[in-house]
Amino acid sequence: MQTVRTRRFLSVLLPATTALLTAGASGQDVAIDGVVDKSYGAPLAIQDNQTGFGNSDLGVIDLANGSEIDGIYAFTDETTLYFILTGNLESNYNRLDIFIDCREGGQNTLRNDNANVNFDGLNRMGTSPSDPTNFPGLTFDTGFVPDYFMVVNGGGSPYTIYMDWAELLTLGGGTGGYAGSGGAGVEITAGSFRFAINNSNVAGVDGGDGFLPDGGAGVLTGLEFAVPFDVIGYTGGALKICAFVNNGSHSYLSNQVIAGLGGVPNLGEPRVVNFQAIAGDQFATVVEGDTGSFCGDPTSGDCCEGGKTPFCSDVICCNSVCAVDPACCDAAWDAACATLASSLCVPCGGQETCGGSAEDCNANGLADGCDIYYGLSLDCNADGIPDECQGKVFFCVDGAYSEEYGEPISIQNTQTTFGNSNLGLIDLANGSELDGLFAFTDEDHLHLLIAGNLESNYNKVEIFIDCRPGGQNRLVANNADVDFNALGRMGPDPKNPKAGPGLAFDEGFDADFYLNMGGGPGESFYDLYLNWATLPTDGGGLGGYGGPGDAGRPNIMENGIAFSIDNTNIFGVDEGIDLTPDGGAGVTTGMEIRVPLSLIDYTGGELLVCAFVNASGHDYVSNQIIGPLGGGESLGDPRFVDFAMIPGDQFASVVEDKPLCPTDFNHDGVTNGADLAGLLGAWGGTDPTYDVSGDGVVGGADLSIVLAAWGACP
Repeated sequence: MQTVRTRRFLSVLLPATTALLTAGASGQDVAIDGVVDKSYGAPLAIQDNQTGFGNSDLGVIDLANGSEIDGIYAFTDETTLYFILTGNLESNYNRLDIFIDCREGGQNTLRNDNANVNFDGLNRMGTSPSDPTNFPGLTFDTGFVPDYFMVVNGGGSPYTIYMDWAELLTLGGGTGGYAGSGGAGVEITAGSFRFAINNSNVAGVDGGDGFLPDGGAGVLTGLEFAVPFDVIGYTGGALKICAFVNNGSHSYLSNQVIAGLGGVPNLGEPRVVNFQAIAGDQFATVVEGDTGSFCGDPTSGDCCEGGKTPFCSDVICCNSVCAVDPACCDAAWDAACATLASSLCVPCGGQETCGGSAEDCNANGLADGCDIYYGLSLDCNADGIPDECQGKVFFCVDGAYSEEYGEPISIQNTQTTFGNSNLGLIDLANGSELDGLFAFTDEDHLHLLIAGNLESNYNKVEIFIDCRPGGQNRLVANNADVDFNALGRMGPDPKNPKAGPGLAFDEGFDADFYLNMGGGPGESFYDLYLNWATLPTDGGGLGGYGGPGDAGRPNIMENGIAFSIDNTNIFGVDEGIDLTPDGGAGVTTGMEIRVPLSLIDYTGGELLVCAFVNASGHDYVSNQIIGPLGGGESLGDPRFVDFAMIPGDQFASVVEDKPLCPTDFNHDGVTNGADLAGLLGAWGGTDPTYDVSGDGVVGGADLSIVLAAWGACP
């Protein structure tokens, strides 16, 4: 049975009036080289947890074969924060994530809309935009609300260490970027920062997940930093640091945290880690400060009740109210503030309506209480204003069915040779299938929803659109180079075009526009990309790409294309090669794309779509095609695929090519005896071609319309 401990870290808390310098020492005396010197004094915290990320035993200044944080030393002088995290950082690009709480505001739970730094690693640890209930985001201890983020990682030959940084504003956004890099054992100047690494430690904690009181004591080498106050916005008061080791994609948090965890395994997925649920404080205090001095401080009063002191404990509600009545944060959170909270703040019974004017909503640097409360604003109509601020959610490109689509245009009838996904997650999938196509056009856009799944190994859904005269019935050799020359890989073999003539479509399908979508576990967990290209008859054309994007929400490109994916489907077709009539029916999530009609030069008439799943290298076509194959194996190398040789149409019609007048049944430009003969031949039936009245039967009403339209079509 595990022993319960009430104190699991060593923390030296010095009064705010005490300088953290030993006698005669100053910041100018500190050599930034990754080695503790006398200026630091006693450690603020010592590791008490064995390491689940390997115990380094190389003993060299650069390379390490394990990661551990054995302790933290820190002090400040008049202008700079100095600190050193002793231990090792494995030279496999593991991340050392550092959070600093140094001023009012900040984020107690990480958001997903912070600056994109270190391959979007910061947002990878924040609230999942697609599943905030199950992945709420990394949450720090009560009383720790970080304002600044730093991350370092190293590896390679020669060994190089890299550093990135970002602000953590209460409402997200903020600035961030790459600081710089250098070798081991020397001071690296990276913008305003100075830092160094010395990986020579072979002492400290050993490998495992056991409790090891003071196991990190005595280690005096590691990662050292000098951070100017003006960079982090520190002007006095409390100053605290939380640090931990993470994997290279910021997706698996170790058990190496300062202060220590007291003997536990690696913590794993950071988006579900809540340090408040772990005994002790998972941070170290460098400088003490007064409490109750900012929105969200847990010692502030209840937002829903009046009091004598300013601020309240819910950061979003507090900022929402103070945006309307600044006195609530400047003087006192009185009864008037509580009344305002009852109308603005969801915890107090209010609605998600703006505290200020609609024009100011979510754009004044403060929480307005409407779109930011849940932290998951959508701008589905791409007008730059969160939909919630306008009192509605517009038709949204999120990978899920909306009633505007109506009935499916095509349903899959073939089992999938590319795996049947059973994960049920909005982002990751372990198989690919195209269960159906939903589509429509409005005045400005073509909307496509390809129901099914796209495996998160960067398999591609290839989409070709026939929307105007011209185009390519067989791909030519000189199309735009997009997605690592995807079109070239599917076009004629440049070495032997007779043997591999290139992908060919059905008769009557001449592709004018190309899209592909693919995603997978990247540096920022799940990354989604979309590529596009025009397909002029003789080749050439334009193209580009968008991403990385997220699952379950719109990703909007500069050219107006919006795209998303919802991979939650676990139904539809099974794995195999058999015919399964209507096997894809009922699936309403998958790959969704909105394309401006102006981008594809569509002005009316017939509009056709062909789509299929291809391997990540665009070199192996599956049996998942829209329209479907009717059973069968994967088609293989696209250069040998000719859809005209396969029964049926491997495309679907979004807009039919209707005649100029609906009574011109034979399309000769005139309503005459030939059309009347066709009508009489269909009399009493339900053929929609001749049922021009739309009453469900070919009869007298249709005859009246034909006679009224007799003559040349307008």
